[in-house]
Amino acid sequence: MIRPLREVIKIVDRSEAVDASIDYLMAGVLSYGKGLFERPSQAGVSSSYSRFNRLYGGELVLSQLFGWEGALAVVPDSFEGRYVSSSFPVFEIDRDEADPDFISLVCQWPELWSQLNQKAKGLGLRRRNLTPDALLSSTAWLPSVPEQRRVASLVSTALARTDAASKAMHATLSDFDRLLIALAHRDDLTDEQKRERGWRKLRLGDVMRLDLDPVKVDPSQDYPNAGCYSFARGLFLKPPIVGMEWQSDTLFRLRAGQFTYLKLKAFEGAFAFVSEEFEGRYVSNEYPTYSPINGECRSEWVFAHFKPQRVWATLASGSKGIGARRERVNPTRLLAHEAWVPPMPDQDRIADVLAAQRRFTASDTFQKDADALRRSILSKAFRGEL
Repeated sequence: MIRPLREVIKIVDRSEAVDASIDYLMAGVLSYGKGLFERPSQAGVSSSYSRFNRLYGGELVLSQLFGWEGALAVVPDSFEGRYVSSSFPVFEIDRDEADPDFISLVCQWPELWSQLNQKAKGLGLRRRNLTPDALLSSTAWLPSVPEQRRVASLVSTALARTDAASKAMHATLSDFDRLLIALAHRDDLTDEQKRERGWRKLRLGDVMRLDLDPVKVDPSQDYPNAGCYSFARGLFLKPPIVGMEWQSDTLFRLRAGQFTYLKLKAFEGAFAFVSEEFEGRYVSNEYPTYSPINGECRSEWVFAHFKPQRVWATLASGSKGIGARRERVNPTRLLAHEAWVPPMPDQDRIADVLAAQRRFTASDTFQKDADALRRSILSKAFRGEL
């Protein structure tokens, strides 16, 4: 029953010439089997690609750049008609040999990701590439189609229950975000009411300064690394940077209490407050770092200020570059951004709420338990034990 995937899927040509007069609804593929997500629309006239791949429901799409960490998925019907770049090959599923729901579970199976990881080519964790054949030659437990449907139904029911609990946790995190945004912007107050309460309309450059800590890269050293989520979700830990593989001679060191962002993805909310957990970690020069001018602001407020999408848009509209995926927001523009700055007691409250959100995230073990349960269920499924 262990069979290569090429027996049930085949690569198909879904490419279409990019039309300069069309705005394309785009999609991306999340790592670790988490499915597809919507990307901002892409104007054909500003695209660097000559062709896009069109998505169709029930087919499989693979990220060649990140497939080694599970960036592949079966396309849900809701994403039909969206597009991906040519670095996302598409595969048709043979319905006589495989059930799309079962293949969707295969895409979420960590042992498949391990197979793909071993076949990825390139130097460095973030510069690896997969050929379509790497997926086609990978193997999985592929019983008869009726058995696939039975197993897919059982597993989907079990995973839906863990997903429901996970959604409840994320709802709590969203409540924290809504409170942070409300405190940082006070949209319930008029401009005059804000002035009466001590708020000031200022440029960010009036309350914080660019504060870089460049470090010369030693090829013999590894450097603890961090990255920045989009959608104002802050920093995350990344595998260490290997000095001998780094393409630049400089890294920037983070310090707790700073504010930072990823210049290339500021248009999609890649902003962060540097908490103690990220003290001393390193980032590329794409991450400018800022420190508050003493007594004028707190970095927690700056982060909360940039949580709403409407604020990202004010920066992205003035960024430079051709096409949304190559726009950068430079430090000068960020410091020129105007905002209503609340008095320090209000900013202290924002800092307290952000700290409470971090404590909730750190103390809640459900997600780790849910991930372990998910792995266990999938492992049993693909050993034929369900």
